[in-house]
Amino acid sequence: MRAFKVLRGVAAAACVAVGLLAAGCGSSETAKPKTTSPAPTPTVQTKAAYIAQADAVCKQGNAESAFFAKEVERIKDKHLGAAREAEALIPSLEKAATLERRVDAQLKALQQPPGDSVILGKIAAGHEDQAVGAERRANALRHYDASTYQALEKELADENARLFALEEGYGFKVCGG
Repeated sequence: MRAFKVLRGVAAAACVAVGLLAAGCGSSETAKPKTTSPAPTPTVQTKAAYIAQADAVCKQGNAESAFFAKEVERIKDKHLGAAREAEALIPSLEKAATLERRVDAQLKALQQPPGDSVILGKIAAGHEDQAVGAERRANALRHYDASTYQALEKELADENARLFALEEGYGFKVCGG
């Protein structure tokens, strides 16, 4: 992208230089009125293009999420005991919340297809719910509150199912896949 900006700057400078040279030639013709071109019509994002872009974002997020899942399994495999295991899991949950918010921000930054803002808003809300859920689970572990943690795990499973259905219903292949 940087190369494109440099080339565009060079082209603009060349146009100005040519214009100044032409103006300095002292032509005896009368100046013609300038015509302006209509502003270019912004391109409309197609649903297929949006899904491809969003799935690329989710693919990267899923790769990072898989790392956290392995980290959690390693912690559980150590058989540290409930209290030490809970303390060891807190950073992974906090990282998961951060990752969820980052992926959500990247998805929100994509140009949405016209007419899809309601469904995509519901999907974004689902991602935010997952981030908040991860933070709440980390907080429950911090306070050694097993019953709250287990209830939050149930909520997460329900939220995951709802979000998966929304994403799959929209047509995502990786997000929700």
